[in-house]
Amino acid sequence: MNINFKNTFIAAVAIFLLSFIPPDKKRKFIDPANMDMSVKPGDNFFIYANGNWIRKNPVPASKTRWGSFGIIDEDNTNRLHQLMEDEARSSAPDKFRQVGNYYLSGMDSVTIEKSGYQPLLPHLERINKLKTVDDILNEMAYERVNGILRRGRSSLPGFL
Repeated sequence: MNINFKNTFIAAVAIFLLSFIPPDKKRKFIDPANMDMSVKPGDNFFIYANGNWIRKNPVPASKTRWGSFGIIDEDNTNRLHQLMEDEARSSAPDKFRQVGNYYLSGMDSVTIEKSGYQPLLPHLERINKLKTVDDILNEMAYERVNGILRRGRSSLPGFL
């Protein structure tokens, strides 16, 4: 395994695991404040157990559903985003900075839009030259060896 890839992979796993460190505040998992005590449990247990939480946490306009797992997902996404940006701008060891820079390069939509499909041209030109079954097999081997084709699917949209 390539040393650079191995170090980058280790850094990515470390950052991923760090995202699960809980925040400082203590959360209650069964909080009576989320329950609607005005409803009898036998009449409507769902509203009894969740009534106040539903009233305090309306579904955001950008979502089709909302719940505690949605909040956890959004919280983790925000924390990972912040962690990656911090690593890219930090004086951390090279491998952590590389992961952060890789993340930021994908978030730079202005540069991505400006470059358009230009970064794909060498791949498209190479694929356009394929004429025989042997050419296709060689191309698949090339993509596999160079990390373009993974698990039977191409990372290039619309191909294989």
